[in-house]
Amino acid sequence: DIVVDAGCAEALFALDSVEKAKHIYLLESDVIWHKPLQATFAPFKDKVTIIQKFLGGENSENTITLNSLFDKFSEESFFIKMDIEGSEESVIQGNKNFFTSQNKIKLACCTYHKVHHAETISSLLKDMGYKFEFSDGYMLFPWDKHQQPPYFRKGLIRAIRTI
Repeated sequence: DIVVDAGCAEALFALDSVEKAKHIYLLESDVIWHKPLQATFAPFKDKVTIIQKFLGGENSENTITLNSLFDKFSEESFFIKMDIEGSEESVIQGNKNFFTSQNKIKLACCTYHKVHHAETISSLLKDMGYKFEFSDGYMLFPWDKHQQPPYFRKGLIRAIRTI
């Protein structure tokens, strides 16, 4: 698979996957991680691309879309991991062309940042023809400034769309 690790921080997931992946794209906007990521992935510089932007629903100075990154790709196999601090839903909505393309797409997406993300993200994915399941259990996310019931949320959705 081509792996996209969006909101990668120290990129432990990508590091675990680097030997198996066709290519890895690391997206991390927090400058604190830029030098550590370059050092960690220096031995894999031909296989890893580090992008110092947010993954977003539109392109800007600080954001990049999956649509623009992979507009020339078709019939590829992708694994997308998103832990992007509550922007997951807007990224899925803003990148419908990518998510409904002729590529085989697998997705692991955080759903705990906002109270109803499990429902809204699963609904979006279902409408685009994805099969999905949630991780076991629930989690409490105390950093939500708009905390409201239900306090315990589903943490991760795993989805797949085959062409």
